[in-house]
Amino acid sequence: MLFKFDHENGEFVLSFMYDESPNMERVTEAKLYSYNRETKEKIQIARGYSYCQPEDQFIKSKGRKIAVERLLNNLLFEPNSFNKAFRTEFWKQYFDQVADNKKLKR
Repeated sequence: MLFKFDHENGEFVLSFMYDESPNMERVTEAKLYSYNRETKEKIQIARGYSYCQPEDQFIKSKGRKIAVERLLNNLLFEPNSFNKAFRTEFWKQYFDQVADNKKLKR
């Protein structure tokens, strides 16, 4: 699943990967990339994970939220560049796109 995020600092792409192996810890990985539209180059700038124990119910939406929260606190480059205004706009666009995806699936 990919989400695009536009901000005054540039364009970003958020991707998720899941490891849902039965009887093992399940993992959701979120990666944030800076995206250059002209060169179509993506540079990874942050990564976050969430973990689910085998005895717990695996819910992708909950895992994505936790992974993104950790991602926003784990920049690989330029620490502290995700200020409150950036995070607020990021979450707003993220939830808007989640809602739009749900409408498309109906």
